[in-house]
Amino acid sequence: KKFDRWVIEFITEDPGKNPLMGWESSSDTYSELNLEFKSKELAIDYATKNNINYEIVEPKERKLIKKSYVLVRLHWLLTVNTSTSTASPAQ
Repeated sequence: KKFDRWVIEFITEDPGKNPLMGWESSSDTYSELNLEFKSKELAIDYATKNNINYEIVEPKERKLIKKSYVLVRLHWLLTVNTSTSTASPAQ
């Protein structure tokens, strides 16, 4: 699962704008690197062994909202069926 991973993301030290295209660019290639780990402990161990300063950002608890579109579809079907059945035939 994608959300079972811990990631080390490197922060760009010198962001700037590309003078030709106007895009954000950097000479720091670490900004393009993301390291994924199976657990928070593995990520901390790797950062500690490689002298990487780190900040832990805990994942937010996601609130799932269940939505049912059955009533909307039923309402649409009823209004379409009633509007077509009450129309008078062309004479």
